[in-house]
Amino acid sequence: MKSNLRLRSNVYYRRSGVALPQDEAFVQHVRGRAVLKLLGMYGIPTERRRHNDPEVLNLLRQGKLTQRQLNTIKWELRCIRCDCIPIGLSFTGSVEFRCKESGCTQSRYSTRTVLVPDAIRCKYPPLTDKDEILRTAIRMCHGVPPDVTLEPPRTRLIVRVPNTMDWLYSDSELSAFFTFGLQHQNRICTK
Repeated sequence: MKSNLRLRSNVYYRRSGVALPQDEAFVQHVRGRAVLKLLGMYGIPTERRRHNDPEVLNLLRQGKLTQRQLNTIKWELRCIRCDCIPIGLSFTGSVEFRCKESGCTQSRYSTRTVLVPDAIRCKYPPLTDKDEILRTAIRMCHGVPPDVTLEPPRTRLIVRVPNTMDWLYSDSELSAFFTFGLQHQNRICTK
């Protein structure tokens, strides 16, 4: 009998005798709202703990924060109607929007631009809706951006993504997913 459970470790080792901000291997596993506390350990004041603050972007460039952690900081957007932070990780590891208010301004889709290499676009023209190709590719890759080449020349395509995906993935990650989806759309269209 095969189990439908998949276990992943949520226990990570810390280097002894090393302060938390300097233990980069451990810090890369910090997720959720704890990332905001991590910024405090790096000396960033509360009022400057925003995803587009120059000090936060500097931590990203230095490798002290991951792109996923930076995107987590974007989740700190409050719902206009209920004043809660309605976004978070589910037990499956996906990001979910949980606002119960109808008409919540954050429950809309965002429009993003993906860059697709012309060679891939010509070889694998879209057979179905672009948004569906992207969503299915993310599902097929279990949310981990695939390692695909995005060599120029490239074409810009517009896709609609749920806000949870918008906050979780960068443009280059969405481009990688979409390129993967085009290359594997025969599996997408038959499902």
